[in-house]
Amino acid sequence: IFNARAPRGRVNTMSAMKMVIPLMAIIGAQQLATHFGLPTAARLLLQVVAALALPRFVARFFPSETLVGKKAPSIDGMTYIHGTPVKLGQGRVTVVEFWATWCPPCRTSIPHLSKLYETCKEQVDFVGISNEQAEPVRTFLETEVGKEFTYPCAIDPARAVSGYPVEGIPSAFVVDGEGIVVWQGHPMQGLDAAVQTAITNLSAKGKAAAASS
Repeated sequence: IFNARAPRGRVNTMSAMKMVIPLMAIIGAQQLATHFGLPTAARLLLQVVAALALPRFVARFFPSETLVGKKAPSIDGMTYIHGTPVKLGQGRVTVVEFWATWCPPCRTSIPHLSKLYETCKEQVDFVGISNEQAEPVRTFLETEVGKEFTYPCAIDPARAVSGYPVEGIPSAFVVDGEGIVVWQGHPMQGLDAAVQTAITNLSAKGKAAAASS
């Protein structure tokens, strides 16, 4: 999904490329297939292969911006719709997710994130951030899918939270107990393992600190 969190007046070049490149690949493959008179099945196959392969090829030369290994930007200044406000770098692992009510992939990821939250909430803080106004978010949370949104939910229509390279939503960041980003990506692709690794590393640091004291 195109990045709705990009500051007004600024084009998110990478997000635009990620949308345009597959379309260009499909159009180019269609023209190529027409030129060589390929049958319909072969045309469709060529378009699918082109749409999948070209973005990966381009991504090798235009890598996404990453915060991994860097201090996580502040998430203060938001309004919480439900849940306790989250603070970064307070000795707990934190999952920061960006989403929107109108985003189908975001709605799909909510049950998964909620399940992970219920499993890890004693050790991990979560917050889902939308840049929408309060009314549509509150309305969504009353829907069948919205009621599954059990982790803290905050809105940031004024975009007080900045510095996160969100190229599309949903997008998640795992922040360790010292406030350093240790993982970023799609919440349905590797988040669980990243959270577990962060918990393990935090525990190991705690034991090491206790042993040295």
